[in-house]
Amino acid sequence: MSLARPVLSIGRIEAIPFAIPLPRAFAGPGYTVTHRTATLTRVHAGGLVGEALNASGETGMAETVARIVEAEIAPLLAGRDTADIDGCWLAADAVTARIDRDIRPAVRALSAVDCALWDLAGKAAGLPLHRLWGASRPTLRTLANAGYDAASSPEAFAQEMLELQALGLGGCKFKVGGDPGHHAARVEAARAAVGPDFVLAADANRSWDRERAVRFCRLVEGMGLRWLEEPCGWRNASEDDAHVRRVTGMAICAGQSEISGRGCAQLMETGAIDICNFDASWGGGASEWRRVAGFAALKGIAMAQHGEPHLGIHLVGSATRRTYVETHHPDRDPLFHGMIVDRGPLQDGHYTAGEGAGWGVTLDMDRLQRYRIG
Repeated sequence: MSLARPVLSIGRIEAIPFAIPLPRAFAGPGYTVTHRTATLTRVHAGGLVGEALNASGETGMAETVARIVEAEIAPLLAGRDTADIDGCWLAADAVTARIDRDIRPAVRALSAVDCALWDLAGKAAGLPLHRLWGASRPTLRTLANAGYDAASSPEAFAQEMLELQALGLGGCKFKVGGDPGHHAARVEAARAAVGPDFVLAADANRSWDRERAVRFCRLVEGMGLRWLEEPCGWRNASEDDAHVRRVTGMAICAGQSEISGRGCAQLMETGAIDICNFDASWGGGASEWRRVAGFAALKGIAMAQHGEPHLGIHLVGSATRRTYVETHHPDRDPLFHGMIVDRGPLQDGHYTAGEGAGWGVTLDMDRLQRYRIG
Protein backbone atom coordinates (compact mmCIF):
# COMPACT_ATOMS: atom_id res chain seq x y z
CA MET A 1 0.00 0.00 0.00
CA SER A 2 1.39 3.40 -0.95
CA LEU A 3 1.70 5.94 1.85
CA ALA A 4 2.20 8.83 -0.56
CA ARG A 5 -0.36 11.56 -0.12
CA PRO A 6 -2.22 13.05 -3.09
CA VAL A 7 -0.55 16.16 -4.41
CA LEU A 8 -2.53 19.30 -3.67
CA SER A 9 -1.81 21.90 -6.31
CA ILE A 10 -2.20 25.60 -5.63
CA GLY A 11 -5.13 27.09 -7.48
CA ARG A 12 -6.55 30.51 -6.76
CA ILE A 13 -4.94 32.85 -4.21
CA GLU A 14 -6.97 35.78 -2.95
CA ALA A 15 -6.23 38.56 -0.49
CA ILE A 16 -8.78 40.84 1.17
CA PRO A 17 -7.68 44.02 2.97
CA PHE A 18 -9.48 45.42 6.02
CA ALA A 19 -9.21 48.58 8.12
CA ILE A 20 -11.21 48.85 11.37
CA PRO A 21 -11.37 52.33 12.94
CA LEU A 22 -10.36 52.36 16.59
CA PRO A 23 -12.35 54.23 19.25
CA ARG A 24 -9.35 56.50 19.85
CA ALA A 25 -5.85 57.04 18.53
CA PHE A 26 -3.09 54.99 20.16
CA ALA A 27 0.24 56.82 20.05
CA GLY A 28 3.69 55.45 20.85
CA PRO A 29 7.09 57.08 20.44
CA GLY A 30 7.16 58.24 16.83
CA TYR A 31 3.88 56.77 15.59
CA THR A 32 0.09 56.90 15.93
CA VAL A 33 -2.38 54.06 15.25
CA THR A 34 -5.96 54.96 14.28
CA HIS A 35 -7.07 51.70 12.60
CA ARG A 36 -6.58 47.97 13.08
CA THR A 37 -5.55 46.89 9.61
CA ALA A 38 -5.21 43.34 8.34
CA THR A 39 -5.07 41.20 5.24
CA LEU A 40 -7.03 37.95 4.96
CA THR A 41 -5.23 35.64 2.52
CA ARG A 42 -6.76 32.45 1.12
CA VAL A 43 -4.95 29.73 -0.82
CA HIS A 44 -7.32 27.33 -2.62
CA ALA A 45 -6.06 23.82 -3.38
CA GLY A 46 -7.91 20.55 -4.05
CA GLY A 47 -11.06 21.51 -2.17
CA LEU A 48 -9.17 22.82 0.87
CA VAL A 49 -8.65 26.46 1.70
CA GLY A 50 -5.73 27.73 3.75
CA GLU A 51 -6.45 31.04 5.47
CA ALA A 52 -4.28 33.52 7.32
CA LEU A 53 -5.19 36.79 8.99
CA ASN A 54 -2.12 39.01 9.18
CA ALA A 55 -1.62 42.50 10.53
CA SER A 56 -0.73 44.94 7.76
CA GLY A 57 0.58 47.82 9.86
CA GLU A 58 0.18 51.40 8.72
CA THR A 59 -3.12 52.60 7.26
CA GLY A 60 -2.96 52.14 3.50
CA MET A 61 -0.55 49.20 3.68
CA ALA A 62 -3.21 46.47 3.53
CA GLU A 63 -4.38 47.39 0.02
CA THR A 64 -0.82 47.28 -1.31
CA VAL A 65 -0.15 43.92 0.38
CA ALA A 66 -3.33 42.44 -1.11
CA ARG A 67 -2.46 43.69 -4.58
CA ILE A 68 1.02 42.15 -4.47
CA VAL A 69 -0.41 38.83 -3.27
CA GLU A 70 -2.93 38.58 -6.11
CA ALA A 71 -1.08 40.27 -8.97
CA GLU A 72 2.49 39.12 -8.34
CA ILE A 73 2.73 36.15 -5.98
CA ALA A 74 -0.31 34.17 -7.15
CA PRO A 75 1.03 33.68 -10.71
CA LEU A 76 4.40 32.54 -9.35
CA LEU A 77 2.81 29.80 -7.22
CA ALA A 78 0.01 28.58 -9.49
CA GLY A 79 0.09 24.79 -9.82
CA ARG A 80 2.80 24.24 -7.20
CA ASP A 81 2.57 21.48 -4.60
CA THR A 82 1.22 22.96 -1.39
CA ALA A 83 3.47 20.68 0.67
CA ASP A 84 6.57 22.35 -0.81
CA ILE A 85 6.28 25.34 1.51
CA ASP A 86 9.99 26.15 1.38
CA GLY A 87 9.92 26.03 -2.42
CA CYS A 88 6.87 28.27 -2.50
CA TRP A 89 8.56 30.70 -0.10
CA LEU A 90 11.65 30.92 -2.30
CA ALA A 91 9.55 31.44 -5.43
CA ALA A 92 7.38 34.12 -3.81
CA ASP A 93 10.43 35.87 -2.38
CA ALA A 94 11.17 37.13 -5.89
CA VAL A 95 8.65 39.94 -5.33
CA THR A 96 10.94 41.44 -2.67
CA ALA A 97 13.79 41.94 -5.18
CA ARG A 98 12.37 44.99 -6.92
CA ILE A 99 14.25 48.18 -6.05
CA ASP A 100 11.65 50.64 -7.35
CA ARG A 101 9.30 50.45 -4.34
CA ASP A 102 9.10 50.17 -0.58
CA ILE A 103 10.16 46.62 0.27
CA ARG A 104 7.93 46.31 3.36
CA PRO A 105 4.59 45.55 1.65
CA ALA A 106 6.30 42.96 -0.56
CA VAL A 107 7.72 41.16 2.49
CA ARG A 108 4.31 41.35 4.18
CA ALA A 109 2.65 39.87 1.10
CA LEU A 110 5.17 37.00 1.16
CA SER A 111 4.41 36.58 4.87
CA ALA A 112 0.66 36.42 4.31
CA VAL A 113 0.87 33.72 1.64
CA ASP A 114 3.33 31.68 3.68
CA CYS A 115 1.04 31.78 6.72
CA ALA A 116 -1.92 30.69 4.57
CA LEU A 117 0.11 27.76 3.20
CA TRP A 118 0.89 26.64 6.74
CA ASP A 119 -2.80 26.80 7.60
CA LEU A 120 -3.44 24.60 4.58
CA ALA A 121 -0.76 22.15 5.75
CA GLY A 122 -2.41 21.91 9.14
CA LYS A 123 -5.82 21.33 7.60
CA ALA A 124 -4.47 18.67 5.23
CA ALA A 125 -2.94 16.86 8.23
CA GLY A 126 -5.97 17.46 10.46
CA LEU A 127 -3.74 19.04 13.11
CA PRO A 128 -3.36 22.44 14.77
CA LEU A 129 -0.05 23.99 13.84
CA HIS A 130 1.37 23.77 17.35
CA ARG A 131 1.00 19.98 17.11
CA LEU A 132 2.35 19.86 13.57
CA TRP A 133 5.41 21.73 14.91
CA GLY A 134 5.86 19.36 17.84
CA ALA A 135 4.13 21.06 20.79
CA SER A 136 1.32 19.72 22.94
CA ARG A 137 -1.44 22.33 23.37
CA PRO A 138 0.59 25.13 24.92
CA THR A 139 -0.74 27.50 27.56
CA LEU A 140 1.13 30.80 27.71
CA ARG A 141 0.87 33.91 29.86
CA THR A 142 -0.65 36.88 28.01
CA LEU A 143 1.23 40.15 27.66
CA ALA A 144 -0.88 43.15 26.63
CA ASN A 145 0.51 45.89 24.41
CA ALA A 146 -0.88 48.88 26.33
CA GLY A 147 0.25 51.87 28.36
CA TYR A 148 0.35 54.02 25.22
CA ASP A 149 0.06 57.34 27.04
CA ALA A 150 3.68 57.74 28.04
CA ALA A 151 2.90 61.08 29.67
CA SER A 152 0.33 59.64 32.07
CA SER A 153 0.94 60.07 35.78
CA PRO A 154 2.24 57.17 37.87
CA GLU A 155 -1.20 56.94 39.51
CA ALA A 156 -3.06 56.81 36.18
CA PHE A 157 -0.62 54.25 34.82
CA ALA A 158 -1.05 52.04 37.88
CA GLN A 159 -4.83 52.21 37.46
CA GLU A 160 -4.51 51.13 33.81
CA MET A 161 -2.45 48.13 34.86
CA LEU A 162 -5.13 47.16 37.40
CA GLU A 163 -7.76 47.34 34.64
CA LEU A 164 -5.71 45.02 32.42
CA GLN A 165 -5.30 42.62 35.32
CA ALA A 166 -9.08 42.66 35.85
CA LEU A 167 -9.59 41.76 32.15
CA GLY A 168 -7.71 38.50 32.77
CA LEU A 169 -4.44 39.59 31.19
CA GLY A 170 -1.17 38.41 32.68
CA GLY A 171 1.06 41.40 32.06
CA CYS A 172 1.70 44.55 30.04
CA LYS A 173 4.31 45.82 27.63
CA PHE A 174 4.04 49.60 27.94
CA LYS A 175 5.48 52.57 26.08
CA VAL A 176 8.41 54.62 27.37
CA GLY A 177 10.27 57.61 25.93
CA GLY A 178 11.49 60.99 27.07
CA ASP A 179 12.43 61.37 30.72
CA PRO A 180 13.63 58.04 32.21
CA GLY A 181 12.83 59.24 35.72
CA HIS A 182 9.17 59.74 34.86
CA HIS A 183 8.89 56.19 33.55
CA ALA A 184 10.73 54.70 36.50
CA ALA A 185 8.14 56.33 38.77
CA ARG A 186 5.36 54.79 36.66
CA VAL A 187 6.94 51.34 36.96
CA GLU A 188 7.26 51.74 40.73
CA ALA A 189 3.60 52.73 41.09
CA ALA A 190 2.38 49.95 38.83
CA ARG A 191 4.39 47.28 40.61
CA ALA A 192 2.97 48.38 43.95
CA ALA A 193 -0.56 48.18 42.53
CA VAL A 194 -0.53 44.86 40.64
CA GLY A 195 1.90 42.87 42.77
CA PRO A 196 4.92 40.77 41.86
CA ASP A 197 3.29 38.24 39.51
CA PHE A 198 1.94 40.64 36.88
CA VAL A 199 4.54 40.88 34.09
CA LEU A 200 5.81 44.37 33.29
CA ALA A 201 7.98 45.04 30.23
CA ALA A 202 8.93 48.41 28.70
CA ASP A 203 9.07 49.30 24.99
CA ALA A 204 10.95 52.42 23.86
CA ASN A 205 10.35 51.86 20.12
CA ARG A 206 13.96 52.94 19.44
CA SER A 207 13.37 56.39 20.95
CA TRP A 208 16.27 56.65 23.44
CA ASP A 209 20.01 57.04 23.12
CA ARG A 210 22.16 54.64 25.11
CA GLU A 211 22.65 57.08 28.02
CA ARG A 212 18.93 57.50 28.67
CA ALA A 213 18.32 53.77 28.27
CA VAL A 214 21.07 53.00 30.80
CA ARG A 215 19.68 55.55 33.25
CA PHE A 216 16.19 54.02 33.03
CA CYS A 217 17.54 50.51 33.60
CA ARG A 218 19.41 51.61 36.71
CA LEU A 219 16.41 53.47 38.09
CA VAL A 220 14.13 50.42 37.81
CA GLU A 221 16.56 47.91 39.35
CA GLY A 222 14.72 45.64 41.76
CA MET A 223 11.26 46.43 40.35
CA GLY A 224 10.95 43.17 38.41
CA LEU A 225 10.91 44.61 34.88
CA ARG A 226 10.94 41.61 32.51
CA TRP A 227 12.69 43.39 29.65
CA LEU A 228 13.37 46.68 27.89
CA GLU A 229 12.44 46.47 24.21
CA GLU A 230 14.17 48.31 21.36
CA PRO A 231 15.72 50.94 23.64
CA CYS A 232 18.00 52.74 21.20
CA GLY A 233 17.65 54.63 17.92
CA TRP A 234 17.82 52.77 14.62
CA ARG A 235 21.11 54.17 13.29
CA ASN A 236 23.24 52.10 15.65
CA ALA A 237 20.60 50.00 17.36
CA SER A 238 22.31 46.64 17.69
CA GLU A 239 25.58 48.07 19.10
CA ASP A 240 23.79 50.51 21.41
CA ASP A 241 21.35 47.86 22.63
CA ALA A 242 24.26 45.52 23.28
CA HIS A 243 25.95 48.26 25.33
CA VAL A 244 22.81 48.79 27.44
CA ARG A 245 22.51 45.06 28.01
CA ARG A 246 26.18 44.69 28.92
CA VAL A 247 26.50 47.55 31.38
CA THR A 248 23.12 47.22 33.15
CA GLY A 249 22.31 43.52 33.09
CA MET A 250 18.77 44.37 31.90
CA ALA A 251 17.19 41.81 29.58
CA ILE A 252 16.90 43.41 26.15
CA CYS A 253 14.26 42.51 23.57
CA ALA A 254 14.24 43.44 19.87
CA GLY A 255 13.30 42.05 16.47
CA GLN A 256 9.96 43.71 15.77
CA SER A 257 11.57 46.23 13.42
CA GLU A 258 13.43 43.57 11.44
CA ILE A 259 12.02 42.40 8.11
CA SER A 260 14.25 39.35 7.69
CA GLY A 261 15.58 36.45 9.65
CA ARG A 262 19.09 37.64 8.92
CA GLY A 263 18.38 40.92 10.70
CA CYS A 264 17.35 38.96 13.80
CA ALA A 265 20.44 36.78 13.55
CA GLN A 266 22.63 39.89 13.55
CA LEU A 267 20.98 41.05 16.79
CA MET A 268 21.86 37.71 18.35
CA GLU A 269 25.38 37.63 16.97
CA THR A 270 26.20 41.11 18.32
CA GLY A 271 24.97 40.20 21.80
CA ALA A 272 22.19 42.79 21.62
CA ILE A 273 19.25 40.75 22.86
CA ASP A 274 17.97 38.17 25.31
CA ILE A 275 14.54 37.92 23.66
CA CYS A 276 13.78 38.07 19.93
CA ASN A 277 10.37 39.60 19.27
CA PHE A 278 10.04 38.85 15.57
CA ASP A 279 6.84 39.37 13.57
CA ALA A 280 5.62 36.57 11.32
CA SER A 281 3.33 39.00 9.46
CA TRP A 282 6.03 41.58 8.75
CA GLY A 283 9.19 39.52 8.38
CA GLY A 284 8.56 36.59 6.03
CA GLY A 285 5.81 34.46 7.51
CA ALA A 286 5.75 31.47 9.81
CA SER A 287 8.57 29.84 7.83
CA GLU A 288 11.02 32.68 8.49
CA TRP A 289 9.85 33.03 12.10
CA ARG A 290 10.60 29.36 12.73
CA ARG A 291 14.04 29.67 11.11
CA VAL A 292 14.78 32.50 13.53
CA ALA A 293 13.44 30.43 16.44
CA GLY A 294 15.77 27.57 15.54
CA PHE A 295 18.79 29.86 15.52
CA ALA A 296 17.65 31.49 18.76
CA ALA A 297 17.42 28.07 20.45
CA LEU A 298 21.05 27.41 19.59
CA LYS A 299 22.05 30.80 21.00
CA GLY A 300 20.02 30.44 24.21
CA ILE A 301 17.69 33.30 23.25
CA ALA A 302 13.95 33.29 23.94
CA MET A 303 11.29 33.97 21.29
CA ALA A 304 8.24 36.21 21.18
CA GLN A 305 5.77 37.03 18.41
CA HIS A 306 4.87 40.69 17.95
CA GLY A 307 1.12 40.85 18.54
CA GLU A 308 -1.47 38.59 16.87
CA PRO A 309 -2.12 36.00 19.58
CA HIS A 310 -3.96 33.74 17.12
CA LEU A 311 -0.56 33.23 15.47
CA GLY A 312 1.62 33.64 18.53
CA ILE A 313 0.06 30.81 20.52
CA HIS A 314 1.23 28.35 17.85
CA LEU A 315 4.57 29.98 17.04
CA VAL A 316 5.78 30.85 20.54
CA GLY A 317 4.06 27.75 21.94
CA SER A 318 6.20 25.51 19.73
CA ALA A 319 9.49 27.37 20.27
CA THR A 320 12.25 25.82 22.38
CA ARG A 321 12.54 28.92 24.58
CA ARG A 322 9.09 30.49 25.03
CA THR A 323 7.92 33.80 26.43
CA TYR A 324 4.35 35.10 26.20
CA VAL A 325 1.38 35.54 23.88
CA GLU A 326 1.28 39.22 23.02
CA THR A 327 -2.15 40.80 22.71
CA HIS A 328 -3.85 44.17 23.22
CA HIS A 329 -6.68 45.81 25.06
CA PRO A 330 -9.97 45.04 23.23
CA ASP A 331 -10.18 48.68 22.08
CA ARG A 332 -6.79 48.36 20.37
CA ASP A 333 -7.47 44.99 18.68
CA PRO A 334 -11.16 44.50 17.84
CA LEU A 335 -10.22 41.67 15.47
CA PHE A 336 -8.87 39.27 18.05
CA HIS A 337 -11.25 40.27 20.82
CA GLY A 338 -14.41 40.55 18.73
CA MET A 339 -14.22 38.86 15.33
CA ILE A 340 -12.59 35.47 15.93
CA VAL A 341 -15.52 33.20 16.68
CA ASP A 342 -13.82 30.23 18.28
CA ARG A 343 -10.86 31.66 20.14
CA GLY A 344 -10.31 30.45 23.68
CA PRO A 345 -10.82 32.67 26.71
CA LEU A 346 -8.18 34.69 28.51
CA GLN A 347 -8.15 33.09 31.95
CA ASP A 348 -5.99 33.81 34.98
CA GLY A 349 -3.55 35.72 32.83
CA HIS A 350 -3.08 32.89 30.32
CA TYR A 351 -4.22 31.78 26.87
CA THR A 352 -4.42 28.17 25.69
CA ALA A 353 -4.09 27.01 22.10
CA GLY A 354 -7.17 25.59 20.45
CA GLU A 355 -7.32 22.20 18.78
CA GLY A 356 -8.75 23.30 15.43
CA ALA A 357 -6.70 22.36 12.36
CA GLY A 358 -4.17 24.86 11.05
CA TRP A 359 -4.28 28.19 12.83
CA GLY A 360 -7.65 27.09 14.21
CA VAL A 361 -9.32 30.43 13.48
CA THR A 362 -12.92 30.95 12.39
CA LEU A 363 -13.73 34.56 11.54
CA ASP A 364 -17.02 36.37 11.96
CA MET A 365 -17.08 37.36 8.29
CA ASP A 366 -20.41 39.18 8.57
CA ARG A 367 -18.81 41.65 10.98
CA LEU A 368 -15.44 41.73 9.28
CA GLN A 369 -16.85 42.45 5.80
CA ARG A 370 -18.10 45.84 7.01
CA TYR A 371 -14.49 46.98 7.15
CA ARG A 372 -13.32 45.64 3.79
CA ILE A 373 -11.41 48.22 1.76
CA GLY A 374 -10.12 48.52 -1.76
